Parts: sequence; C-alpha cells; structure tokens
Amino acid sequence: MAMELEPEDAPTWETVPKFVLGDCGTDRFFVIHLHRPRFVGEVFENDDDTFDIEPLWIDPEPGPEEMEAREALLHDAAAFYLASFDWERGEPGEDTY
Repeated sequence: MAMELEPEDAPTWETVPKFVLGDCGTDRFFVIHLHRPRFVGEVFENDDDTFDIEPLWIDPEPGPEEMEAREALLHDAAAFYLASFDWERGEPGEDTY
C-alpha cells in the first residue's frame, strides 16, 4: 500500500486566488501574484496620483520574448490593486481575480 503524502483535494498554486494584497503594517503595500510566474510586487505611489508596481520574481522572470505577457500581468496586478479600494468602500464590483 502506497502512502499518500497529500490528499487529492490539496490546494495547488492554480486553486488559490490569482492575486492577494499585503502590507507590512506601515505605508508599504504589495500585490502578490500566486499563479505562475509568481511575484511579489511592491506598490510605489507617485506624486501625480499614479502608481507603479515593481515585481520581485519568485519564479524565473519572463524573458524579453515574453515582454507583452509580462506587461499584461503587471496591468492585471494594477487593476487588482485599484479594485481593492472599491472593496474597502463596500462598492459592488465584479470579482474577476
């Protein structure tokens, strides 16, 4: 009889949420992408009310040939971050993340 190390319904990277938000209890905020390629993106707010997300890659960073997919992923991370403000205010929104 083989010993089962994990149950068949154990969570996988693909069954957890695509994005989650994190903070350090300070003024630093992060968008964490849990599907491959995984990253922790620190949010940097600019003086003109815009922001940038600087990813720290957990998996290998997408190469130059995947630049379009990388930019789309960071765009999705930014949309998720912005949607979090709607959730905090209790506004109805479409949860697509």
